[in-house]
Amino acid sequence: MRVGVIVTVYNLERFVAQAITSVLNQTRPADQIIVVNDGSTDNSLQVIEQFLPHVQLITNSTNQGVLPSVIEAIKLTEADIIALLDGDDVWEADKLQIICGQFEHHANAMMMLHTYQRMDANGAVLAGRDVTQSNLQRIEALKHKQDQDELLKESILSYRGVWLGSALTFRRSYLAVAAFESWSQQIWGHELSHQDQPLAAYLILTNPDAKIQYVHQPLFRYRIFGENSSGSSATLPRAIKTLQRSKATLLRTHQLVTQMPSRVVSLARQQQKLNEISYLEALYEKKFRVAFGLFTKLFFRFWTTQQKAKETVRFAGVFLLGPEKFLSKK
Repeated sequence: MRVGVIVTVYNLERFVAQAITSVLNQTRPADQIIVVNDGSTDNSLQVIEQFLPHVQLITNSTNQGVLPSVIEAIKLTEADIIALLDGDDVWEADKLQIICGQFEHHANAMMMLHTYQRMDANGAVLAGRDVTQSNLQRIEALKHKQDQDELLKESILSYRGVWLGSALTFRRSYLAVAAFESWSQQIWGHELSHQDQPLAAYLILTNPDAKIQYVHQPLFRYRIFGENSSGSSATLPRAIKTLQRSKATLLRTHQLVTQMPSRVVSLARQQQKLNEISYLEALYEKKFRVAFGLFTKLFFRFWTTQQKAKETVRFAGVFLLGPEKFLSKK
């Protein structure tokens, strides 16, 4: 069993060396390590080059987007198992050993996931659990693996608390990468979309009888810092960019779920999220009449009490202060 690792990097000069080192220090070495420098404008490329020839480097002259970058790297892999790693995260040293053991044990597993720890920009582990970790704990409590597989699929397709990203590992044989790329290119935002959700949803749709396995161990550390957390929406241009990425991702997964007639709950959940993006786009573009219509629909049909309070503050704040000033005060 050959294992390939794909590390994606865009302007991560501070963190990428730690990410690559965590791959090179695996107790079960990777057979191929591809690092994609996706048009970084900082010193990420120079940092990555220090690891040559231990890694295979793909350099995009301009920022192509994480989904196209991952697809290009998949085309170059010679591995049976592909593991993804964001260039600001860190794997635990035994991740590949544990994951490969699980793939060997479960012949019908197309995808392997696991839990994680959160850390700050300096690498200090953060206390407590987020919503995703709480949902994963609920999945862990299931005694029957069949129920676990179904709950994992439903959680992925409904965007309800399953971490993909640096936890996502899959069998290369289950992905028709050329067909996946062609399909994605026909939908708006190919270069804006996240990579993990469309990839996972595509695998679920095209391999209905294959299973998802879950390892009940935190095998990577997810780094939370300004550019990849709430800080990414601290200004209006960043907020719009975040919305565009979410919209591009959702347009792909929504189209896939519409082809799964039994996924009624997931389809409704994704439609809600698309409506939420349309609401925020209208609000930040000061189209207040359109935004208020969507706000009312979401308020009375979908949002929890906590969401209602949060979005009421947002709507009033943007209406009174303007989007730029409101976001700068968050």
